[in-house]
Amino acid sequence: MLFGKYFIPLQELSYFFVLAGYFMMASLEKLEISNHSKANGAKLVVEFMIKKFKRLAPSAYFWVFVALFFSVFLPNKQLFLEPYQMAQKVFSTILWVRNFNEAAEPTHLGYFWAISLEFQFFVIFSIIYLFLGKKYVIYISVLFCLIMMIYRPGEKMGWLFRFDPMLYGVLIYYFIRYIGQDFIENIFKAGRKSKIFISLLLVASLSAVLPMLAIYSNFKFSVSSITAAFMLLLALSNNGYFYPKNKILSTIVDYIASRSYALFCTHILVWCIVKRVYILLGIDNQLSLFLFAIVAMFIASEFSYRYIENLLVVKK
Repeated sequence: MLFGKYFIPLQELSYFFVLAGYFMMASLEKLEISNHSKANGAKLVVEFMIKKFKRLAPSAYFWVFVALFFSVFLPNKQLFLEPYQMAQKVFSTILWVRNFNEAAEPTHLGYFWAISLEFQFFVIFSIIYLFLGKKYVIYISVLFCLIMMIYRPGEKMGWLFRFDPMLYGVLIYYFIRYIGQDFIENIFKAGRKSKIFISLLLVASLSAVLPMLAIYSNFKFSVSSITAAFMLLLALSNNGYFYPKNKILSTIVDYIASRSYALFCTHILVWCIVKRVYILLGIDNQLSLFLFAIVAMFIASEFSYRYIENLLVVKK
């Protein structure tokens, strides 16, 4: 198929990584660590890490245990893996090393690698930021972004360790901070039709990067990250890129954005659960399977968002 050959629609993961790096940097800057002693700064960083853990852990842990439950009690190795294998996946998820586990033994339920990578990045980056400060953090970010254009650890499984999108998010934060929000807003002003065209073009470009640059094993991920970073820059320019003024459409965008983590934790697993139910019931209808899986995914994500995601977060 032409779409499958030239586009990979799930490359928005690069965008979410960039976004994670941006907001992480914004959160760290708010702590004003440079104005504190090393001891107090370390305390603030530890509190920041704990806060991040409380944000990520409940949903990740809950849904990976759901996968283990189905693996043990409603076994189907094509959907939920063998119980011993699924137990390894659960253990690696709990320890935040799922990306390393997937590099050694890749599976279709390996998408939790992204959560592990994000948490690893937050911990390591925060420690570096604490001891070296923002000046060297910027230098290191630029250096690693350049290196990863030509070399990435993990060889063919290097995509499981692509932390550079989060570094681009860090750089976007400082770029806007030093250049100025007003300058960014003025330089990217455009008419409504132009903004729609540019937004759609960039979304399509982000989806097309990996298949179109497939022969460039390292550089293709850098291009994906840069594209996502530019998209974030436009989105932060306050000019209405990627965010429709139509009330209905903007409500839909807000809904999906607020539940993006819940959707990520549930999407593939819920699909497998629905397929398992169809197999048990002897139903062979791909269209109804597709539609029911979509509905089930949104129901599961809503449940996860409301009752699991903020389980450990104390609301002020």
